[in-house]
Amino acid sequence: MKIPLLVDDLYGGLRAFKGIMIMGPRFAGFIKFILDSGSPDTIIGTMDASRLNIPVANLPDTDSDKQVVGLDGAIISLKLIKNANLVLIDDKGSSIKIILPIYVNSKHIQKIRGQETQGNPSVLGVDFLLKNKFKFIFDPYKKEAYLEKEDN
Repeated sequence: MKIPLLVDDLYGGLRAFKGIMIMGPRFAGFIKFILDSGSPDTIIGTMDASRLNIPVANLPDTDSDKQVVGLDGAIISLKLIKNANLVLIDDKGSSIKIILPIYVNSKHIQKIRGQETQGNPSVLGVDFLLKNKFKFIFDPYKKEAYLEKEDN
C-alpha cells in the first residue's frame, strides 16, 4: 500500500505533508500535517488547535517528565488526546482509519500588533510511522514523497 504525500515549500523549506481528517472529543476537521522523521511524537500545532476549537484546557496533561523541544529549542507545553481518529486516503482512493494518541501544543497563539502568529506546525512523528509500520520515502529533488506499507 502507498499513501501519496505532497511536497512543497512550507515553513521556510521543502517539506512532505499530508492532509488528514482528524476527529477527537468535541472536535473534527482537516489538518495539513508535515511528516517529520526528526520528531518522536505526533503533535497538533497551535494554529490548527485554535482553528478546530480543540478544547485544550479540558485535555489531560502529559507525563510530567515529558518535554518536547520544538523549533529554535523552545520547550513545547503539551496536552494529550488519548484516542484521536485519523482518516487518510491511499493511492487507490481507499480510506485508512488510524487511532493514535496525539499531543496538542497547549500554548495560546501569540498576537503581534493584533495579528495571530503562525505558531508551531502540526507534525506526524516517528510514533505515527512505527505504530502503522509505514516506511517514509522522500525525494526532495524530484518533489516526490509517500508512505509505504507492506500488504499483510
